Amino acid sequence: MESPVDCTRAGHPALSDERDVLLAAGDRTGEAAPFVPIIESIFAIAEWHGDDVAVQFKSEQLGYWDLRRLAQHLAGLLAGWDIRRGDVVAVMLDRSLELIIAQLAVMAYGAILLPIDPEQPQQRIDVMLSDSRARLVLSGDAGPVGRTSLLPVLDVVTALADAPAGPSPAPAQDLLSSEDGSYALFTSGSTGRPKGVVNTQGGISNRIAWMQDTYRLTRDDRVLYKTPVSFDVAMWEWLWPLSAGARIVVADVGAHYDPGAIASIIRRHGVTLAHFIPSMLRLFTAHPKARECHTLRQIICSGEELSPTAVDEALEIFPAIDNLYGPTEASIDVTRWACRAGATRTPIGRPISGVRLRVVDEGGELVPVGVPGELLIGGIALARGYTGRPGLTAQAFVPDRWAEGERLYRTGDRVRWSEPGVLEFVGRLDAQVKIRGVRVEPSEVESVLSAIPGITGGVIVVQQDERRGPRLTAFVTGSTDPDALRRRLRNVLPEVMVPDEITRLDAMPRTPSGKIDRAELSGIVRAR
Repeated sequence: MESPVDCTRAGHPALSDERDVLLAAGDRTGEAAPFVPIIESIFAIAEWHGDDVAVQFKSEQLGYWDLRRLAQHLAGLLAGWDIRRGDVVAVMLDRSLELIIAQLAVMAYGAILLPIDPEQPQQRIDVMLSDSRARLVLSGDAGPVGRTSLLPVLDVVTALADAPAGPSPAPAQDLLSSEDGSYALFTSGSTGRPKGVVNTQGGISNRIAWMQDTYRLTRDDRVLYKTPVSFDVAMWEWLWPLSAGARIVVADVGAHYDPGAIASIIRRHGVTLAHFIPSMLRLFTAHPKARECHTLRQIICSGEELSPTAVDEALEIFPAIDNLYGPTEASIDVTRWACRAGATRTPIGRPISGVRLRVVDEGGELVPVGVPGELLIGGIALARGYTGRPGLTAQAFVPDRWAEGERLYRTGDRVRWSEPGVLEFVGRLDAQVKIRGVRVEPSEVESVLSAIPGITGGVIVVQQDERRGPRLTAFVTGSTDPDALRRRLRNVLPEVMVPDEITRLDAMPRTPSGKIDRAELSGIVRAR
C-alpha cells in the first residue's frame, strides 16, 4: 500500500531547494556514453573474437567471423533495392541463426530495422509495414508480403546460400550520427491501432554501453534470446552480447511461455544471464528445473511491476536480480534497481546514464519526495516520436521547461520519489478508479495478492456496474480457496479494496510478448 506522505505538501509543487535536488538527482544526461554506432562496436568485436561462437540455436552455431561475413554480404544486397540510409527495412523470420544475421545486416547498412514476429496477426503486420513505410522485407520466402502493402521480399535463405567464402566489402555509407534512426517498434494504441516508434542510433548505443558497464559480460557469458522480436527487450538480448564478445543463445519459438522449456535451454547451453517478465519469473522459480540452472548468475526483470515476493523467491535460488523500467518510446530501459531480499517494495530505481527523469503534477510542476506524479523521460534515450502521426507525437513528446531546447516523453505512469533519485512505480494514470468515493489503485491490490503464500499470480480487473458503480474482480493462479483468500485480504486492505469476485485460473492468458493479457481477462468479466 502507499506509504503515508505529508498531507500539507501533497499535490503541491516542490519547494525551491528540493526542486533543485530533484532536478539534479533525476538527471544523468552528462554521463551519456561517447557515441559509437552499435554496428561499429559489434564489427570491432568480431575482429577480436572471430573464432568464438557468436550465436547458438539448438545444435547450430555461428562464429563471429562468419556472422560478420554473412551480415555484410546481405547488407551489400540491399543496395540493389535502392535502399538508402534511414529507410525502414523489415525482418520477418522465424527464430534461427538467419534471424540474427538479417537483423545485423539491416543495421550494418544504416537502414532502420523493423523486426516483425511472423506469429503476429496478418492485419497487424499489414499495419506495421504500411505505417512504417517499410521499403523491403527480409524473409524466408520470395514474393510480396502483406495484403495491403505488397512489399518486395529478399529471400534471406537463398541470399545467404550464395554468400562468398571470403569477406564481403561493407556497403559504402555515410557516417551514422547519433540522431539517425536505428530500429522501429510498434506499441499498442488507445484507439486500437498500433503506434510506430523510431528510436535513434545514439539511444541504443548509449543503452548497450550502459548495460555493459553495469553487468560486464565476458566471452564466457551466454545470454538467452527469448523475447519475441517485436518487443524492445529483444533488442538488447542480441545486440548486447554481440557488442561484448559473449554468446547469444536463441530460444525456440514459444519457449518464453514455458518455464520448463526455459530451464532446459539454460541448463543445456549454460546460460548465465536471462530476462523475465515478473509474472513469468514467478512461474519459472516455482518450476523444479529452475533449481538446476546453476549457471544463471543474473536475472533482469522488466515489463510488469516486480513484487517483493517475486524477488525473494528468485533470490532463494539465484545470486542477483535487477528491476529495470522503460517504455517503447525510449531506448529500452531508463531506470535500474538492484533488488535485495526482504524489502517491502521494489523500486524501479535510478536513471541510467544519459537519461533525465522528472515527476510532475497535473499542472506540470515538480512534486516533492513521496508525492505521486506523472513520470516524464528525457535525454539521449528519447525516441524521435510516432511514425506518420505528428499530432500524437506533439501530445506525448513535450518541451522540457527546465532544459531549453530539450524534450520529455509523457509516460502516463504514476511514480513517486522514495528519496531523491530513486523512483517507485505507483500505477497508471488511466487505471485509477473511485469506489464509493475512495480512490483505488488496482496495482496496489495486486501487490497484496502477490505477497500471499500459495498465490503465483494475481490480476485486478475493474468492472463497471451501472447500478453499483465500479467493482473489482480478481483473477488468481496458484493453490488457494477464494473465500479464505477474501478473508485474508480483509485483514490487510480496506473493505472497499477487497475484490467483489475472485476467480482462480489454471494459467493467466498472455500476450505475444508474454505479459498477462488484461484485455482477455476484461473480456471474461464482460461476458458474465
